[in-house]
Amino acid sequence: MAVDTPALIEELNLDLTDENTSLVKDLIADSEALILSSLGLDSDSSLADNVIYDRCVKTIATQFYYDRTLSAGLSNGVQLMLIHLQCEVLPDGN
Repeated sequence: MAVDTPALIEELNLDLTDENTSLVKDLIADSEALILSSLGLDSDSSLADNVIYDRCVKTIATQFYYDRTLSAGLSNGVQLMLIHLQCEVLPDGN
């Protein structure tokens, strides 16, 4: 399951406008890039259908929406999800 832009807009309780759609789509892409970089991956193919990955994307996109600079850093929940994903994707510790 990939993160669906209209579904995240609804989850954030935003109006479904062109501006919000464009913004949320960009925030989802930024979140996916941040996660892949954190995991040292080039693509999300190994994370397909991973509900933790999807939740992590949604959570980071939400954090970006409310704080574009992530001035407080990533939340503890996101850090926990990233560690979990690292263990799943990189089980040998590399």
